[in-house]
Amino acid sequence: ITITLSDSTIYENKSVNSNIGKINVEISDPSFNLVSSEILNTYDYNYFDIDGDQLVSQKVFDYEDKNSYKIEIKSKVQGVIMLEKTQTFNINVLNESEILDLTISKSSVDENKPLGSIIGNFITTDEDTTENHVYELVNGAGDTDNDLFIVDGNALKTNYIFDYENIKKTYNIRVRSTNSDNFSYEKFFLITVDNVPDVILSLDISNYSLKENQRLGTFIGLLSSVDEDSAASQTYSLVSGEGDEDNSAYIIKSDSLLSNQIFDFESRSTYSVRI
Repeated sequence: ITITLSDSTIYENKSVNSNIGKINVEISDPSFNLVSSEILNTYDYNYFDIDGDQLVSQKVFDYEDKNSYKIEIKSKVQGVIMLEKTQTFNINVLNESEILDLTISKSSVDENKPLGSIIGNFITTDEDTTENHVYELVNGAGDTDNDLFIVDGNALKTNYIFDYENIKKTYNIRVRSTNSDNFSYEKFFLITVDNVPDVILSLDISNYSLKENQRLGTFIGLLSSVDEDSAASQTYSLVSGEGDEDNSAYIIKSDSLLSNQIFDFESRSTYSVRI
């Protein structure tokens, strides 16, 4: 059982029952189901509550009074047996300045993109619209896959070649935006991998010759492909285009190229086909 918070910060002066972050409970064994999550009566429990899967405030916080609180969240899961996990979280109160939100222009990436490919650009909503911001990957809730990404200026880039066919198709990162007044804002992002049709890298035939005077339907060679997806199957056909001059002299059955005429070496010895 892994318990994380999508966000562990709240701005000062927010009203009671303001959302702080989503409580994410990851269960490695699919035979178990989440039963409940609760805040234990320890540390600063009386300033917080749980509404559905959201951690909410039970106090109007004042940054100047106190800017860090601690709570323990316990989640129970039920399978063959009942299991529970307790996780401690630090909830930080942010000075009301300044950074209101952090978003990204695009949160998905096509599979098989090379290292350093741009996924999207970070955008900070700041009370001071003239502010510049520095972005960085940081430790905290949702930082599970930080090492698979890099931040360059305001751009999120790949540090890994993602494969949609991999079991894992979503990745978690945690990013901080800091303005020139040293006010910062952190947020958890979910990056998804998009499926892209796999490319056939090459096409070949096992044999390029045929003896003359063979009957119609004589086997010439076996067609084969090198595919990015090694588990993929291919179908073959004769098509129009460059090199298709003699397509009518051949037929394809399954992955076999067969003759469709009786060839005579003395009249002609080479033919062109497009597959």
